[in-house]
Amino acid sequence: MSTVSVAPKPTPKLGPTPIQVPMLQAYMLGDFMRAFGIDEQTIQLAQQGFSAGDFSGLVVRGMNTAGVIVESTTINFAQVSRDATLMVDTASPVSITGQLSRRLERAIVYSAETMRRKGLRVGYVYLFSAKAIADYHGTLQRYSLVANSPDTFPPGMAMRQIYSVTHRPTGATVTHAAAWRTE
Repeated sequence: MSTVSVAPKPTPKLGPTPIQVPMLQAYMLGDFMRAFGIDEQTIQLAQQGFSAGDFSGLVVRGMNTAGVIVESTTINFAQVSRDATLMVDTASPVSITGQLSRRLERAIVYSAETMRRKGLRVGYVYLFSAKAIADYHGTLQRYSLVANSPDTFPPGMAMRQIYSVTHRPTGATVTHAAAWRTE
């Protein structure tokens, strides 16, 4: 008697996958927003606006109980080749941002933890691209947004940059600023 042996079926392994930079930027924008506890529906709207070329980034503001901006963190994307690709592991439990740049990921986490530690309320403002600014009211209407009032600070206070981290392959720059006494 002979037994029939069947070789095990090959199981596909997900691993490094080439992804175009604009798609990676949208993922990074989502990672940034999640770090601050922004809801998934808003993240999807931001990613949609980013992919459509209407948003170039986002500013997260940490405000105290009086509504004064105490901390501010920005993610902004420089123009990069839309045809460029980078390799990321789509099956990894590590975020896209963490896979691309540990330094950028640590900067984002530091900013989010600073705002939580200080008990600040988080607000956000989209950074409009030149295309969106050219059709400002249409962009507001398209995404159901309202115009923002300019940042104002109490007399004797201004924002001072604490750090800036750039990831050149994706054009991502994260900056963090804190309120500072000028007097």
